[in-house]
Amino acid sequence: MAHPYNFRRMTKAAIIAELCEHAMRYGGLAWNIKVYNADWTGHGGGHEHPERVTAALDELWESTLQASEWLVNDAYEGAVRMFLDGEYTSYPGDDQGDWTFSQEGRSGGWLVLTGWRGHNLMGMYSDLKEWLRDELTWAELRAFHRGIVCLDHDLRNPSRAVSYEVNYLRGRWESDLADARTDTLESLNIMPAYL
Repeated sequence: MAHPYNFRRMTKAAIIAELCEHAMRYGGLAWNIKVYNADWTGHGGGHEHPERVTAALDELWESTLQASEWLVNDAYEGAVRMFLDGEYTSYPGDDQGDWTFSQEGRSGGWLVLTGWRGHNLMGMYSDLKEWLRDELTWAELRAFHRGIVCLDHDLRNPSRAVSYEVNYLRGRWESDLADARTDTLESLNIMPAYL
């Protein structure tokens, strides 16, 4: 399976120059993760393998979503959980735990890289170029750059990540709803037609 990342062959100087041009906010390399147009219907939001949801429950889902602030919060938190919990891994998947992040900004709209492989990256505004040039081996620099390329790709559409979480939450909600219906019918000694 092909990967979606564009790993170009670059010189050390070109990699350093590219990384030094990256967005810096709140003391580190940062990504704007503000969500502007998530799919709150729960129908999948463009994910390849969405949870199957029932269109007949759309109105009930919408009213539940409007009445349940926790569902909205869960969708946002779920979209960034792997980053904040130290579970992010870049391609090919052999560096889980190497990356540490914080969520910053008034509304939490920035994901900031705070560390990599034990290096504290906070406050690197003026020292980033020297750190990349003088403290990393060529293999480390390439690995760090590859990770940033992956992050740039993976974080380019935060609305899609939230839409995926909404779809997951809706699938779980529908499952809980079906279980509650079955439990209620069983307690009344009525077997549902679909069982």
